[in-house]
Amino acid sequence: MLGLIDSAALAPLASVGAAFAGAGIGVRVGLALVALAGIAAAASILVLPHLAASGRSLRFRLGRWLSPRTTSPRRAIEVWLLVSACWLVRAVALFLLLGTLGIGFSFPVALLFLCAGAAGAALPTGSAGAATQIGAGAGALIGSGIGASQALAVAISVAALGVFSGTAIFLFAVVWRTGMSLLPTGAASRS
Repeated sequence: MLGLIDSAALAPLASVGAAFAGAGIGVRVGLALVALAGIAAAASILVLPHLAASGRSLRFRLGRWLSPRTTSPRRAIEVWLLVSACWLVRAVALFLLLGTLGIGFSFPVALLFLCAGAAGAALPTGSAGAATQIGAGAGALIGSGIGASQALAVAISVAALGVFSGTAIFLFAVVWRTGMSLLPTGAASRS
């Protein structure tokens, strides 16, 4: 369900990027495909709980497997909003990073890179997932007219920044949790 919600959260960003007149036709088509896949994922999110809850589907193995793996539409919308906010922050950060690295401030290219990396992450490649994301992002930049060496440098920089920011968040959470556990019991309940 989270993978479907992730795809659905990318749909609005991809459709906005596809609507930009300044983007090349290849960029617009790629973003339109991502938007269509996200709309299909959103429809699946809304239909699957009803399908899994029907008594008729529970007679089959697929229905019994699907039933505990779905979530209510309300809960799915809440998660979709949070995931959409995360994608929006990443899109703005990538837009700024592309401009800073000399690619240019292009929101459609930033969205294409983001969507290509997300599609690369969705492939079941195991430990090669980061390399797939880098390759997909670099391929999207090359497809939009950016030189191969510059596109690869941007893709590796984005991946490294992702690892560094994830590590920083993890360390902050460890320090926060350790600090909270060291507080006296009464002080921890007041905060």
